[in-house]
This record gives sequence, structure tokens and C-alpha cells, in this order.
Amino acid sequence: MSTAMRPIYIPETTYALIEQRAQEENRTIQDEVLALFEQAALRERQAFMRLPLADRRRVMAEQAQQLAAHYEQTAAERELWQGGDLVDD
Repeated sequence: MSTAMRPIYIPETTYALIEQRAQEENRTIQDEVLALFEQAALRERQAFMRLPLADRRRVMAEQAQQLAAHYEQTAAERELWQGGDLVDD
């Protein structure tokens, strides 16, 4: 079995657990890490859906404000690669 390069930000104990689980599931370490991220994202979405409606609306309004600010800050950059004429041949 080849040794995969391990990112330095994963502690040894965590990496060992991920490696062991990947072997048990007959998956690569990268696939196991991706599966763990997907599980975490699912738990996050489920927790969000358990919030009262007013709280969900507040969170989404905050996220919308953050996105609007981001798009305002990056407008010039986007114009460079989105601008120009469209040509149909």
C-alpha cells in the first residue's frame, strides 16, 4: 500500500482514525475525508432545519447581506472576466 501525503493540519491521532476507517470501508483516505465532510454538512443542514422559522429567516438574511457585500467588493474583478460582447457563430 502506498503512503499518501498527509496534510499537516490533521493531527496524528485523527489521521490514524481516518486511515483505519478508510481501510475498514475499503476506501481511499481522500474518499473517507470527503465522506466525513459530507456527513458534517448533512448534520449542519439538519440542525438548521430544526431551528424555529424566525431564526432560519434571520440566519438567511445575514447570509444574504454577507453575499451582497462580497459581490459588491468583487464587482470590478467579475466585470473583467464576464464583460465583453457575446458572439454567435
